[in-house]
Amino acid sequence: MSAVAETLTVARSTLAESMKGATKPRGRYRKAQDADLAPLIRAIVEASPTYGYRRVCALANRQLRVEASRL
Repeated sequence: MSAVAETLTVARSTLAESMKGATKPRGRYRKAQDADLAPLIRAIVEASPTYGYRRVCALANRQLRVEASRL
């Protein structure tokens, strides 16, 4: 694979990724879902205003996972 990558002048890792095949494309962004998440995000930010977006996202995902497992 290294010889092929060198011939094509691309990185070997790029060639390996393209050999795996196409991944499933992302779904369309839906702004309506933001309205459902806004109260949860506001509650997390109000409780911990020093948290950055990454930690807020992690806490929101964790809480959503817990709620989904209860169903």
